[in-house]
Amino acid sequence: MARLRPVLILPLMLALAAPAAATLQVSPEEAGRLQARRQDELSRARRLRQDARAVAEEIARLSQEQARLALDQTGDQATLLEQRARLDALRARETEILTRLGAERGRLSRLLGALQLFRRDPPPALLVSPDSATDAVRAAILMQAVTPALKRRADALAAEQSRVLTLRRQAVIESQALITTESALSERGADIEALIAQRRALEAGLSQDADAADAEADALGRRLRALGLEVGDLPPDSGPALRGAAGLPGGRTRLTPPLPGGFTPQDRGLSWRAEALAGVAAPAEGRVDYAGPLEGWGQVVVLHLGGTWRVVVAGLGETTVATGERVREGQVLGRAPDAAGSDIYVEVRREERPVDPARWFRR
Repeated sequence: MARLRPVLILPLMLALAAPAAATLQVSPEEAGRLQARRQDELSRARRLRQDARAVAEEIARLSQEQARLALDQTGDQATLLEQRARLDALRARETEILTRLGAERGRLSRLLGALQLFRRDPPPALLVSPDSATDAVRAAILMQAVTPALKRRADALAAEQSRVLTLRRQAVIESQALITTESALSERGADIEALIAQRRALEAGLSQDADAADAEADALGRRLRALGLEVGDLPPDSGPALRGAAGLPGGRTRLTPPLPGGFTPQDRGLSWRAEALAGVAAPAEGRVDYAGPLEGWGQVVVLHLGGTWRVVVAGLGETTVATGERVREGQVLGRAPDAAGSDIYVEVRREERPVDPARWFRR
């Protein structure tokens, strides 16, 4: 299973990690813990602002794509209008040809009817009535001269009508293709507009959370100074992942695999192959920060283990826990999709960054 994209899972977890106000009396023994909390809040604020910048860059890319789509739609509209005008002209020409062809066919039908009557009631022989014989010869000559000419005219009109029908079908097909393209561009434009609105709301939320984390760090710093302790600065950013991070909360040394069998390492986490509708277990005891759908990753459960530690379980077909619920280690969080060979993805995060989880899942 592909790794989780930060723009999908990070904002969700960052929004769930609200800073807690320090209301307890701080003793000297707790100074170390207080300093660690302040470092966590500073780190969280930094990551939130980095994510906000990443979202702003995505908004800029989406806006550029939206502008390109608008230009494409303008060009397609002009082409579509030309096609419609061409189709209207072809229809008018077809109507004119059909009218002419109907008139010619009417005249031809009347002439052929008269000739057929002439054949059914032939004139007398030459020896009986010379005048009638002369009329018969003239009628025969007229039939031989007129019939081919009328047939040629009718055939020419029919051929022209066939050409017009062919052109009309081509114009209709081209117009339908343009309408389909225009509809797809319009839908894509609407999707991009909705994404931009979502990303702008997300950017604002990330900035607000970063401000709240900075405010919490400032409050912790003031408490440290009140105790006469030194307030250190946040070390430089160590990169996208804390590969050698401290141990899990409560001194845990292992996590329960969500499914039986071995795992497959991914870029930021691990994946397990699941049978259809298999139950997916909670890797540890904790509180459900989020349970629900996430675009591109099916149903997702974010489990808060304590402190700044969280476990993300993604790829579920359905969840059986609710946000805010406390779960036990090994409790079923949900079920795999109703399809054999699905992957369940697990990521362990500290300070909103992925930590290599393999050491806690090894047998």
